[in-house]
Amino acid sequence: MKGLASIRTGVMVLIAMFYATVYTACKKDENERGGASKVSVERVSLHNATVLDSAVTQARLGTILRLEGQGFNGTRQIFLNGVKISVNPGYVTENNIIFQIPSTLPFGRDVSDSVRNTIRIITNTDDFSYKFTIQGSLPVISSVSHTLPREGEVIEIYGQNLRDLTSLTFPGGISVPSDNFTVDETHTVITCIVPEGATATPGAIRVNGDNGSANSYNYMNRRKGIFISNFTGDPSAPGVSPCNSRPYNYGTNVSATFSAMLPLSGTGPKNPQFYRQVPAAPANIPVENNAGGFDFYSCSALNAALASADGAFTESTPINNLAIQFDIYIPVSWSSGLIRLDMLNGDNKFRFDYAPWAIGAGVVAPVVMDGWRTVTVPLSVMTGLSGGKTYRDFITAVSGKGGSIRFINGTFRDSGGTGYPPSVINNFQYSFGNFRVVPYQKPAL
Repeated sequence: MKGLASIRTGVMVLIAMFYATVYTACKKDENERGGASKVSVERVSLHNATVLDSAVTQARLGTILRLEGQGFNGTRQIFLNGVKISVNPGYVTENNIIFQIPSTLPFGRDVSDSVRNTIRIITNTDDFSYKFTIQGSLPVISSVSHTLPREGEVIEIYGQNLRDLTSLTFPGGISVPSDNFTVDETHTVITCIVPEGATATPGAIRVNGDNGSANSYNYMNRRKGIFISNFTGDPSAPGVSPCNSRPYNYGTNVSATFSAMLPLSGTGPKNPQFYRQVPAAPANIPVENNAGGFDFYSCSALNAALASADGAFTESTPINNLAIQFDIYIPVSWSSGLIRLDMLNGDNKFRFDYAPWAIGAGVVAPVVMDGWRTVTVPLSVMTGLSGGKTYRDFITAVSGKGGSIRFINGTFRDSGGTGYPPSVINNFQYSFGNFRVVPYQKPAL
């Protein structure tokens, strides 16, 4: 019996040794395959050597990230939004993976719900997905087609990265859900019907979306600060000579004052209460021709705007925070000539030429209007007002001087110096009204 017990003990020892050998071999194989740990992600951080605590829950295309966790040894593939990305093996350790979100990665509504906003890590022993919001570039609003619209009119909002939007808000908190506006395929134009109540409060339009928020300039619904509305019917400016006359002086080849609806059809914005037209009757405009316009007293115009501003701006407001606006309507396709605003006749340091059909590098995109549009002239573009000047400095600079606005069918030069030669414009006439000074700032987000 003693011999049998000894044999049994020897067999058990051999069995134990066998399993130990197998276990050791398996562990060795697992280690050679990159570890057997399950993948877990504790946090995602911006990979920035100068910031120690930079944990984030979302990041934009092009961002360099660092995954922090465990089980990353043996990582074979990484997918973002369902797309396999390239990761340098040298940036993969048991506890960290460093990678960059590709700038071309599909995101937002271009990605199916099942893989949108996910980081998927495939190792030799695990297949792990982690929810993480991947965003495109911030939206930007650059301009609005008409800043004094009426309820029910259609306006356009221009910018960049206007995609995956969830709402649009007019001044006064009048919100428009995404079902009630459209965005073009280039994500640069929003088309929207102005809702009820959206024209009562001055301020900015705001968009919100998956990629962030953006504000327009705060020039919407600014009915204060108008200096020419009824032309010869406008009152004189307050103050003393030579800056206390009626702003409108005289016109050349300009019509009488009208108030009839223009245009008669369409959903685009209609005319302001009063408007005039150049030339007085539609005509063919030859090249290098001054089609007409009107002159005004510059400092009287600025004083009139200040007197009616109701605190929207003051004498001490910086020039960089102000703009001149007026509304226009051109019923024919416009691809030649320019509207020239001179705040001090004969001095191009106080000049602005407007030709929106010239989009840069010699490229022409004819402008077709389905309603009135607002022209915005940031005062900062006038070099005569540079150097930290204020509205009072502007008044002083043009005191006793005359300004004018003309349509000139001549060569236009863009900011890069490219010239756009003119061509004959058939059956041309442009209408204008509501000349005003407005605030020109984007509210903080």
